[in-house]
Amino acid sequence: MQHAQLNVEGVKNKSKAVEVNRWITIGKPALELQRLWCDPHTLPLIMSHFAKVDILNERESSWMVEDMLSQKWYWQNRITELQPGIAIYWQSLQGADLPNEGSLLFREAPAAKGTELSLRVIFEPPRR
Repeated sequence: MQHAQLNVEGVKNKSKAVEVNRWITIGKPALELQRLWCDPHTLPLIMSHFAKVDILNERESSWMVEDMLSQKWYWQNRITELQPGIAIYWQSLQGADLPNEGSLLFREAPAAKGTELSLRVIFEPPRR
């Protein structure tokens, strides 16, 4: 399902962007994992080891990370596409200190061992 992308910016300068892509297998069905990711109580817990996340509504969240020099970086993300049991795509909104975009892809793990998740994040260096 596509959604309006008003004020969505994401990564503009991909030549200077950093990309991180990791796969992990979790012994749960894809739809259950996607529901957990979209649950307003779960994402802040998952990310709490490196970011403070506030869920604003079903599509938008506010993020803050603090670097090793205690400088804080802020941005808001919007889910731009949600494919049940298959994928979640998001982009940062205009004005982000760390412009970013990413995806979480879900596929059945071999030997019925749950779901393989691919987390892909692309971000630009800070704008300060």
